Amino acid sequence: MIKKLFLATMCGGMMCATPALAHDEYKEGMNFGSWVAFCQGFREGDYKDPGLARHMTLSSFDSLSEESKKWAREYYPSCSR
Repeated sequence: MIKKLFLATMCGGMMCATPALAHDEYKEGMNFGSWVAFCQGFREGDYKDPGLARHMTLSSFDSLSEESKKWAREYYPSCSR
């Protein structure tokens, strides 16, 4: 209980976040990291099945926030819709 209370009141970076906000930021970070990994593997041809690699890349892209999608479309059009 004390650990949860402590984590709920911690400040990260320059602003304090509630556990819900921290969860959303963590989730977006994980989604973006997964997309980067799939995109890199797809672009470098690291997968046996290029169709599956493309599918996984685009599936990960779909889970990104709108801001991240915009950035991805600009810098990595081959990994975005």
